[in-house]
Amino acid sequence: VSVTLREVLQADYGLYTWPASFVLARHLWRHRARYLHAQSPLPPRGIPPPPALAPSRPARVLELGAGTALPGLLLAKLGACVTLTDAVHQPEVLANLEAACRVNGLETSGPASPPPSGGGAPANLARSVSVCGLTWGTTDAVALQLASHGFDLVVGADVLYSRGRDFDRLLATVRLLLDHSEGGAGVFVTAYQHRSAHRSLEALIQLWGLEVRRVWQPGGDEDGHEDEDGAGPSSGLTVDVVEIVLASRSISRCNLKHDRL
Repeated sequence: VSVTLREVLQADYGLYTWPASFVLARHLWRHRARYLHAQSPLPPRGIPPPPALAPSRPARVLELGAGTALPGLLLAKLGACVTLTDAVHQPEVLANLEAACRVNGLETSGPASPPPSGGGAPANLARSVSVCGLTWGTTDAVALQLASHGFDLVVGADVLYSRGRDFDRLLATVRLLLDHSEGGAGVFVTAYQHRSAHRSLEALIQLWGLEVRRVWQPGGDEDGHEDEDGAGPSSGLTVDVVEIVLASRSISRCNLKHDRL
């Protein structure tokens, strides 16, 4: 699988491919069986499944702060239904995302409609990539529409790079998206470069009803710490890959809320 990137060759936030993007893309490629397929919901008990019901469906994926979108474009080429998002106030980045999709032979569409009640991918998500502006930390119409898609996987490369209040906004959006995943089973996978600001990150994750499920660190072992998935000291920086999910108590509340709908 090859991905063509459109970028500027200088460190511009949205138009430059940062090291964490390569680390995250490599991780998603190596663990594609872990992330790329979600089980199709079964019909109610006593009702036979339709003959055409497949045992699984393509994963619904949203990339936060996509930038040049290496992870999202890779997942789209591997068959996932992908929505690429970046800041509303950066139209040049959103335009570049659409151009990158075309260069990679991927059909682009606007924000997709929510999935049908019987499961499966929305018609205008299948075999295409959606590009959408998204403001972190809001529950505006765009954020709520995106959340209603029930994304199985949310990804973001080096989105944990700024100040504490930006972490709050990011985690609020992650919480919104995971709350609306099927059964609260969605996962946020992020690759981030170690910086001093991360000292407060663990407390913020817990504050938002989230928890770290697994960490891949450079220089570890196959039980969850894989050298190939991170960037270690020899590269001049340290990048970890982390899976973040709803905390158990949050999943219980999420399922109760959905049962009442």
